[in-house]
This record gives sequence, C-alpha cells and structure tokens, in this order.
Amino acid sequence: MIASSDPDELHRFMDEPLARFFSQTEMYTLHAAGDLFTFAELDPNFKTADAQSIARRVNRALEIFRALRK
Repeated sequence: MIASSDPDELHRFMDEPLARFFSQTEMYTLHAAGDLFTFAELDPNFKTADAQSIARRVNRALEIFRALRK
C-alpha cells in the first residue's frame, strides 16, 4: 500500500522500476519526506543482538536508498 498527502507528486516519483522494486518486498514500512526516509521490517524472528540480522537489515535499507535515489 502506498499513501501520500500529495498524490500528484507521488505519481511523478513512483515510476515503473520503483513500483516493480517495491512490489517485490514484503513486510516493510517506509516513511519518506524530502531527503529523509525511515525503514522498518516487520520480522518477528529479528534478533537485535545478532550481528548478521542487523547487517541484513542495514543492507535492505541501503537497497531501498539506492532504489529511491533519482
């Protein structure tokens, strides 16, 4: 689901490659405004003390960052 307070701007920003990228994701929440975004992955198995889990989440955030850069 995508929501925006400015639907026209969202339609200009959300091109086909970006829509395709997000259609392949699951269980993410993303809030973006201007040059800032926050990302959360809803994963009940996430272990905050596990370095591999944290690294995987950071890598997903970087993938999203690269997808959002225009």
